[in-house]
Amino acid sequence: MFIVLIKNIRANKQNCIELRSLCEWSISTSVMKLLDTGGTMATPVYRAGDGDHDWRQQRMGLDLCGWLVDLHTRSCFWIDDAQNDAIDEWSRGREITFLLSGADGGCDNDKSRKDRDDKGLNALLAYLRNVVEITLSTKRFKIWRGGDWLDCYWRSTTTRTTVGISGSGFESYLEDEEFPPLSLRGSLQRLALHRIHQLHSMIYYCNHQENYDDDRHAASDHVDDDLLFQKEDGRHSSSLALVNEARMLVDFSLYIASCSQIIKVQSNATTQFELSTTQSLWAPVVQSLCIWTHYSDPFHAEVFLIWFFSSLCQSNHHPQHNGDNLCLPVQVFRVEKTIALALARDASFYDVGEIMSMFMRVGIQFAVRQFLDNIETIASRESLPPPPSNKINPEMRRCGGAFTMISSIELTQKLGDAKLTLDDNVDKVSRVISFLASAPVDLALCKENFALLDAVVGFDILSSHIMTNHAKDDTQQLGSTPFLLNIVRSNKIIISNIIPRTLLLSSDLDDTCLKKLASHLIKNCHVLRSDEKAVCSSCDAISEYFSMCIDYFEKNPSMLVDLLAQMTSLVCDAGFDFSSKATITRSVIRRMNIFYRHHSQSKKTTTANTSSPFGLFLRFVLDTLKFLNCSVIRYLSNVGNGQGNNDNVAATALLLETEALSLVGNISEYERLEHNDHRRGDVIRSAILTTNEEIFESTKIVHEIFTLVTDCQRSHRSSEFINASNYFLSAMAAMPENFIQIVSPSTLLKNILGASAQSLVSGQDTPLLDAALCSLIRASSGLELTKTTIAHVLSESSEVDNRVDPAFTTKTFHLLITCANNHEQHKCIASKCRAFLMVSIDLLRDRRCATAQLASNVKLFSKTMTALISKKELLLMGGREIALICSEMNPLIIYNGVNVHDDAKQGSAIFSCCCSVVASLIAHYPKQLYGCPSCLFSFLLTLLSHILQTSARKGLSLKALEYAKVCELLIPHKDIFKKHVVGLMLRYIRALNEGMNPTTKSKLMPSIYALLDMCSDFETRQINAMIDAPSKSLFAPVFQSYRKYYQYHGQ
Repeated sequence: MFIVLIKNIRANKQNCIELRSLCEWSISTSVMKLLDTGGTMATPVYRAGDGDHDWRQQRMGLDLCGWLVDLHTRSCFWIDDAQNDAIDEWSRGREITFLLSGADGGCDNDKSRKDRDDKGLNALLAYLRNVVEITLSTKRFKIWRGGDWLDCYWRSTTTRTTVGISGSGFESYLEDEEFPPLSLRGSLQRLALHRIHQLHSMIYYCNHQENYDDDRHAASDHVDDDLLFQKEDGRHSSSLALVNEARMLVDFSLYIASCSQIIKVQSNATTQFELSTTQSLWAPVVQSLCIWTHYSDPFHAEVFLIWFFSSLCQSNHHPQHNGDNLCLPVQVFRVEKTIALALARDASFYDVGEIMSMFMRVGIQFAVRQFLDNIETIASRESLPPPPSNKINPEMRRCGGAFTMISSIELTQKLGDAKLTLDDNVDKVSRVISFLASAPVDLALCKENFALLDAVVGFDILSSHIMTNHAKDDTQQLGSTPFLLNIVRSNKIIISNIIPRTLLLSSDLDDTCLKKLASHLIKNCHVLRSDEKAVCSSCDAISEYFSMCIDYFEKNPSMLVDLLAQMTSLVCDAGFDFSSKATITRSVIRRMNIFYRHHSQSKKTTTANTSSPFGLFLRFVLDTLKFLNCSVIRYLSNVGNGQGNNDNVAATALLLETEALSLVGNISEYERLEHNDHRRGDVIRSAILTTNEEIFESTKIVHEIFTLVTDCQRSHRSSEFINASNYFLSAMAAMPENFIQIVSPSTLLKNILGASAQSLVSGQDTPLLDAALCSLIRASSGLELTKTTIAHVLSESSEVDNRVDPAFTTKTFHLLITCANNHEQHKCIASKCRAFLMVSIDLLRDRRCATAQLASNVKLFSKTMTALISKKELLLMGGREIALICSEMNPLIIYNGVNVHDDAKQGSAIFSCCCSVVASLIAHYPKQLYGCPSCLFSFLLTLLSHILQTSARKGLSLKALEYAKVCELLIPHKDIFKKHVVGLMLRYIRALNEGMNPTTKSKLMPSIYALLDMCSDFETRQINAMIDAPSKSLFAPVFQSYRKYYQYHGQ
């Protein structure tokens, strides 16, 4: 119970001194009695061979000692601030006294040591150090720490090894080794970890003391150099000794966690080799992860990650004992799996740099090891060749993993038609790879990632080969091996994550991994064509590789040339699935468009680019259009025939055609200007032989595609094809100069308006069509298109038989007034603004629509009115228009009362939009409001009444905040509006008299203060005269609060 109390005590500035005294007293009394009944440690050296000794009391003493050290360390953090806040940082470091500081504690002064029981504490520290030193001198530890254990682990099969050292082939050397007793291992490990935490604090203060001393000696004018160097060596040796001790304890803690919790049951079940405790020895290691990693090396990180991935990918059922197989107790098994899952979901785990530097490499190695163990050939298992990791020297394994593309290709050739044994190990690999693909690991941009990329690509080649073998069997389809399909899909995601973070050297540009990467990914798309997610992940990887080729284009243009040549072969391959082919090609061409846009934004500040890849882009796109145009037309012609798959393929084909035509239109003129640049290399010059006739021939298909896209009714199409059609129209509108000879801008404009109207009726948002309309309005022929838009919309709206939705007219009007960019367009729009204003007001008169539709109409009205009110050059409103707007919004708020609509979100949106319109009117038309204040304050009274009827669950806070903003805008005009505020105040006082919710009263206070600030003494007396005595008693506290906290009284 005392240990539980110590673990849960929270140290702070008020109790730190008492807690420190408690820890020091408990160490010298309770702990020493538990460890040795005579009061002192009988011997500081651990003796082996006491297997029959009762270790329970000693284990409890070590546990108590560890938690007392932890509490004492936390108390020392606050101790000096509690004694004297004025002490400088260096002095605080010197005054801190830690438990178990030892003779070489570094920062403890002599006076503090004399106040402690030096004999007992030093003996306790000596005991821990001796146990650690003896353990670290055993053959078992040397095998574990020397690297042979890791090499053996990676080469062994998963059925014969565990995370521990047992089962690794070294048992014959470990029978009589000196080792801590099993009952004390957990306690000794926890004490060591607490000691590491204490050493971490001691090292911090020692470093500050050393830095302070260095600065003080550097500031001295006359100091003997030899004496100075001697003092510096002595000071720095103090912190160095602490660091070395911390590193030794990290070795001990990780070794105990790796090797202690193993149960080995002999085949005859007569004797038990080792007994495991019911507590996980990895749990304290995880709890101290952020501390001990400061004193670890890559070996410790690799051992920890092996345990992490082993626990993370375990299935829910516990493995049973089977012969010589090793496993953890059920309780420990469940605890460690829970710990690993919690650690994987902890964001701070991914900030530990020492672990994350090896996270991806160890994870891939672990998955490969599990995967190789499940491969079965037609022959017996013994005929399986050893993993290719045996052919890689240890240095290569330390850098990038034991699996590479070359070794994978060799292994696939040897395996032939091998398949997987679909058991738990495949599930483990799937879990690990999926976790690596989704883990938020921020890889550093470095050259070491190239070895990691090589390992992942090699693993992907092997897993894809095995999956292809499964697909060849008629009795097994890809759907029967979801784990295998998930492995291949996740590998592609990992590749796409690693490529942008890989820094290539000049020698790496010709590596086999890069040369075969693109071909492997392209080939995989055909195999994975039945899984859309897998194809998309492959396309992402190809796109990232394409970006890498562009980044290194100046150093090695052959990378991009080879990739585009492979892509051209893919386009020309008639046996390749068209949907996969179109998806891959579109992903690459889309990256070309992105690169062009980034280049065009910076081309004004850059000199002539002597190695521009635009010619290669154009050549590839023209070849693609030449080979795929017929297929695109065929799929587009079959749209709407009732087959959903055809519509999806047609949507993919249309997106590909849009990207290709957009790129041709963007860079054709640029390449014609730089075509005769003689500074280009022969390879580049031969690849960009492009003529105007080829460009014209490739773009003749635009009219046919445009006809197929616009003729069919949108209601008969799938949502995917509608989105693709919108994207095609927006791309056409973005470059009207390039296609003006094929499709006239007016025809394109009418089709965009028609598509937008149909989409709005069906309730679909069309940002692409809105962007297309804005592009046409801002074009060089924008004036004529503006006139066409106005005539089309208003003429359709005036026809009774074919009445256009007011929402579409209002939306088009909003786009016109926001996108018009010259005086002629403004003049054209200004002549029709009053007509558009009346149509916009019609949006508020439809009371039969649903709440969601009403909220959408009010949002559109608010957005349009706010833009129109701010543009006085288009329409200068008078009192008539302002009164009309306020009067039309007034019944809207009354209709949207709390008893009519229960949707708090939509009701709050309607209220906020109305407040935005009123705020714009007050800001831009204050003088016009002077002539019609009754309409304004009638609407403000409606808003206030609505708030008074609104509960906290109906958006009270948001509505009160919006109303306060409107009231504060009235304060500069109080000389005109002050007499109209009386009605609002009387409505508020009546609500007080009827009984107002305290929440409503507090939320309305800012608005009431703003209204009272507008009242002069006359209005105040008028309010006081118009209310009865009970109302006066209720309003008096509000008025006093206003005068105390809000009213300005001067300096």
